[in-house]
Amino acid sequence: MYCQSCIRACFGVSGDRLAQQRNIKRQCLQHPVIDMSKADIIEKHVSEYVILPNTVTTSFSKWWTSVDPETVVQVRFPHERHRNAGKASNSAKTTIRGEFLQFVDNCSQPNGRSADSTGPTFYFSPKFATIQTPKPSACNYEDRVARSVVGEFNRMQREQGKGECSNGSSHNWLKTFRPKVAICPHLEDYCDTCSKFQNLIHSKQTTIN
Repeated sequence: MYCQSCIRACFGVSGDRLAQQRNIKRQCLQHPVIDMSKADIIEKHVSEYVILPNTVTTSFSKWWTSVDPETVVQVRFPHERHRNAGKASNSAKTTIRGEFLQFVDNCSQPNGRSADSTGPTFYFSPKFATIQTPKPSACNYEDRVARSVVGEFNRMQREQGKGECSNGSSHNWLKTFRPKVAICPHLEDYCDTCSKFQNLIHSKQTTIN
C-alpha cells in the first residue's frame, strides 16, 4: 500500500488522473479482455463484445465490415454471475445489450477529433439532449424522455415487442463498450437560421453514411 499523496508527487499526476487509472484497472479485472480473430467472433456470435480500437475514427459498423476474417482484435467479456435463478436470464440481457450497442452505432458519428484524443471521438445525433431518461416527477417528462438516448431506444424496442434497458445498464454498457461516444454539445444561442443549417448538415451526413 502506498500513500496517494506520495504517488501523485512521485509521478507528477493529479488526483483525478490517478482515480481514472485506478478505475481502468478495476474495469480490466472485472471485464477480462482476450484476443480473438474476427472469424471466431462471428462463429461464437460475440461481436457485441468487440472493443473498438482507439485508432479507429469511423463508426463501429463501418470498421467491423472492413476487418478481415483472420484479423485478431480484442474482446471484452462481461463479468457474469449465474446466481439469478428465477430472474431475467443473462442471455436475455445480452440480447438487449447487443441491440442497444447497435442503436448507439447507428445514432452516432465521428466528431473530427483525432483517435488519440482523451475526449469523446463520437457524438450522438444532435436530437438527443441526454443519455438517460429523467425521473417521472421531472418537468416536461415526456419531452425529455423523447430526447434521451435510452428513451428513444426503449420506444423502438417496445414497438418491436423487444426488451428495454435501464439507465444503469446503458451507463455500464457505454462505459465498457463505447467509452468514446458522448452527447453532442448543444449551443443555446443558435439563431433560427443556424439551427436550420445544423439540421440540414446532419441530415445530409446521415444520408451519406
